[in-house]
Amino acid sequence: MRSGVLEPQLIEENRDVRRLAKRFDVDYREFCGGHDNVHWRDGLVAGAAALLGTAAAH
Repeated sequence: MRSGVLEPQLIEENRDVRRLAKRFDVDYREFCGGHDNVHWRDGLVAGAAALLGTAAAH
């Protein structure tokens, strides 16, 4: 899960989800950016890889 600190309408909600998900394995990262495609690209690929596991990368 990634959140841009330049997204004031979403950052606090994402932080709340992270706090509530303490019993789950959550990869939460904040970055200095907003809600644009350049930040989604890397996060989407990393999220898919995390869901599918390392076997899917080979």
